[in-house]
Amino acid sequence: MKGGDLRKASRIGISGNKSLFSMKGGHIMKRFFLLCLLVGTIVFSGVCQAAEVPGVTDTEIKLGCYTALSGTLAYMGKALTEGAISYFNEVNAKGGVYGRKIVFIVEDDEYKPARSLALARKLITQDNIFAFVAPMGTATNLAAYPFIESQKVPIVGLLSISDAVTQPPLPYAFVLTTPQSIEAKVMVDYASRDLKLKSLGILYQNDEWGQNAYKQALSQMEKWKKQFTIVQTFERLAVDLSSQAIKMKEANPEGVILYALGKEAALFIKEITKMGWKPRLFGPAGLNDPTNLDLIGPGSEGLVIPVSYYPMDSDKPGIKKFLEAMKKYYPKSTPSMMGLMGWSAADLFVHCAQKIGRDLTREKLIDTLESLKDYDQGITVPLTFTKIGQSPDPRRGQRGSMLGEIVKGNWTALSGWIKPIE
Repeated sequence: MKGGDLRKASRIGISGNKSLFSMKGGHIMKRFFLLCLLVGTIVFSGVCQAAEVPGVTDTEIKLGCYTALSGTLAYMGKALTEGAISYFNEVNAKGGVYGRKIVFIVEDDEYKPARSLALARKLITQDNIFAFVAPMGTATNLAAYPFIESQKVPIVGLLSISDAVTQPPLPYAFVLTTPQSIEAKVMVDYASRDLKLKSLGILYQNDEWGQNAYKQALSQMEKWKKQFTIVQTFERLAVDLSSQAIKMKEANPEGVILYALGKEAALFIKEITKMGWKPRLFGPAGLNDPTNLDLIGPGSEGLVIPVSYYPMDSDKPGIKKFLEAMKKYYPKSTPSMMGLMGWSAADLFVHCAQKIGRDLTREKLIDTLESLKDYDQGITVPLTFTKIGQSPDPRRGQRGSMLGEIVKGNWTALSGWIKPIE
């Protein structure tokens, strides 16, 4: 029977005023046949509907990610990918999510926005993924997002500290990591209140990520009735920051807030170290990654960094599970906060998928995320999301920061979870 005939038979089965169970005489077999056909149609329609959920079959859930696996931030993309894969491996080893194994497709966007968009398009239209998990970056995610939203694909655990990815909130993007509106302000508070520094300079990456950091830090400086002594910028993927270092030293602030990661951060700190200039340095979450500290070298000593996750030597159960999984699947890698970010995003997806049950859809995933309240992963502050309009930052899961300092090459906590001075 063709599709059109099947739909016609279905309409016949449910039409009329007589119940299918009030059959008499010679019409019983005919009505019985129609009843069977109706039931079969409903079952068949249900199977078709389940099969239409992109990236979901009876045996697997297909997820995607675009992140930097080469270029200046390759160490970050590699670490967060290993963290996410370790978590998914643990889930798959226990049978998956309701019998479905997780397939995680990771593509290298080289930290280039145009490439992120192209890869997002590929993952959706060619690989047919169900959702994105743990894509990293501000400019990269903002470039890819409009197409992702047009396809109504959720992003679970987008990794960016910039408020630009949550203000205004993006309906399909659920973001992890504490934002710059907390992080940058906490740096200013610590420099002004605890270290009692009289002057601060700032050097930031000239894109959405760095510009927002400057905006947030400046607003907190104004609360302290201060202005930055000097403001310098650099372009993303810069290969020389010597002129910025020279100008910063000439201005001679007591402290410098450095919104840079990877090679760019290392370039600046090595330059001022060569000059023999030693201001108090402050940097963003992620700068305490072991690979970053190796790149920077001895100049990292005393660097103050706020983070969004408990340190590796914490006794938290989630940290212990992460370390055990990393040792099992990536014994040659050094566990780091970047790895925890990937682990956190993977855990968030699995937690929501398990809450939904066997009938997994994108709409139900979004509904479940929007109702998530104080979910404790055991590795960070509890996560909360809401529907848009129900809270000031509905698409940001983490809202706490922990300050720490680099001592002999290791990040050491200076505080518990804190927020900026109002």
